[in-house]
Amino acid sequence: MKKGSVQLYKQPLNPTRWDRFVAPFKRVQSLWKLNDPKGRSAIITNAIIPGVGLLIYKQISKGITHLLVTLLFWVYFSLAGYKHLFGLVKVDYISLPLLALIIIGITVVFWYFSNSYLSKIIVASKEGRPLPKSYFAKKYKEFKNRDRRYWYDFGNTYTQSTKKGRVLLSFNFVLMGFEHLFRKQFVRGIFYAVGQIFYLLYVIFFGWNSMQNLILLGSYVGDRRQVVIYGVLTVVLTLFFVFYYIYSQKSALRNEMRIVAGKKILSTKEEAQELNEDKFYRVSLIVPVLGALVFTVIPLLFMILLAFTNFNMAQSVGQTRFEWTGFQSFRDLFGTTTNLRALINVTKWTFLWAILATFTTYFGGLLLALLLHNKFVKYKGLWRSLFVISLAVPQFISLRVMYSMFDKWGPINTLLLNWNIIGERFDFWGNTTSAKILIVLINMWVGIPSNMLLMSGLLMNIPKDYYEAAALDGASRRQQFSKITFPYIWYMTTPVIITGIVHNMNNFNVIWLLNQGGPSGVGMGGSAGGTDILITWLYKLTMYQTNVSQYNIASAIGIIMFIISASISLVVYRRSTAYKEEDAFR
Repeated sequence: MKKGSVQLYKQPLNPTRWDRFVAPFKRVQSLWKLNDPKGRSAIITNAIIPGVGLLIYKQISKGITHLLVTLLFWVYFSLAGYKHLFGLVKVDYISLPLLALIIIGITVVFWYFSNSYLSKIIVASKEGRPLPKSYFAKKYKEFKNRDRRYWYDFGNTYTQSTKKGRVLLSFNFVLMGFEHLFRKQFVRGIFYAVGQIFYLLYVIFFGWNSMQNLILLGSYVGDRRQVVIYGVLTVVLTLFFVFYYIYSQKSALRNEMRIVAGKKILSTKEEAQELNEDKFYRVSLIVPVLGALVFTVIPLLFMILLAFTNFNMAQSVGQTRFEWTGFQSFRDLFGTTTNLRALINVTKWTFLWAILATFTTYFGGLLLALLLHNKFVKYKGLWRSLFVISLAVPQFISLRVMYSMFDKWGPINTLLLNWNIIGERFDFWGNTTSAKILIVLINMWVGIPSNMLLMSGLLMNIPKDYYEAAALDGASRRQQFSKITFPYIWYMTTPVIITGIVHNMNNFNVIWLLNQGGPSGVGMGGSAGGTDILITWLYKLTMYQTNVSQYNIASAIGIIMFIISASISLVVYRRSTAYKEEDAFR
């Protein structure tokens, strides 16, 4: 398609790998010749900082994601990456220059795909094709339209209303619920007025000081954690009050619009009936939303903020100055030999453990379900009951019993000695390799029954017509499994696998109850033990050794865990068949 005298680059119908690779550069070249200021600025800025160019074309979700990845890379490189690259820091357990080169290589590939996607977006814009709209862009547009509609309705209602109605609408901006009380909606009016009075009293007597203490930190006397907790609470309450205030003004406007239209204002009884019948979801969501705020949002914000302070047990009781330190916690985590060594070793085992723990229990449960689903197996209920017994016993008891059985002086060692299999007692939990193998095997014993129950339900749900048609076509049992059974099971359980991996990355119980992340002192680095995963190492940094607790380092590790878990969940799930073909099995 012509734009001026320039033809936009079109990829060949049967492109080679080289054509695909150079396509983004040729598209950029043809776009540059168009002499479009917007396109050129997007290309230049995105080449320097991936994500900025996408934001220019309102690709909010991808733009922010690319910006965050770029920011993470530059934070790493500025704090420790350049030291790793030029050999300023050396360790004996990993080649840091090679690690830095791998991270730089991944970033370069990411830069290429970011600019490739931008070139496609610019071409689509030039050809007049609709651009993909991100979630944030849609929500911003909805918010903008609602805001515009509110002020349009407010202007019309204000001009058509009586003098009394104008006064009520105006004064409701000062005192929430005033308009409702005057219109005899006492329940709603008292609800809004009391909420506003409570918030103002909170800010005057407590909230303002909390915000000051959060900003200054070191001026507070007492448990320093309270400074951050109360500060975060004040911020969350303020955001909640803003939403509360906006809803109050919209409610008052709806009342005046009904009066201008000659309609009757709903009474308290009628409003309650409307809430019960048409808007019950709003009432029912209050408790879950409050629970998420108290038990998820506030602790998460608290953890994130601690990562940018120097908080440890000394600062918690006011022995030394408590202050904001920026990225110093990440610098200490990546820059010091001990912490970096522990981080690398623990992260490697965390990923290996998550993959092994998830797929061994997954395929073990599938195998058991297939065996029990076979029509030639008798007493299926009995066998299922025997396997499910491990679920009935509390996991704490099961894991501690298994720990005792494989203890150096436990019954397993005694049996092996009596049978002359070993010459002396073997310390299963004192050897890193044997401890890791035992943890995976014991986790299979604990986790396979639940997966077996899930797989059994799914196997019973597969239509028998599929197997009958396959048998008529001469398909063997192996072909039926590979073409019918497994694709169906895999499709239905993809979200379960993703959540299983994330769960096992944070599976504190199995690791800690078996051997407390030991054996300790095996060269993992610092306080990390041979089988510690990130969550147990974080626990050791904060609670297990209170005399050397490092909350700031632990919070930095928590942020890394959150980024890894969220990235795995979002990326893998959005690329899975279960997400792309959600309606296929409905």
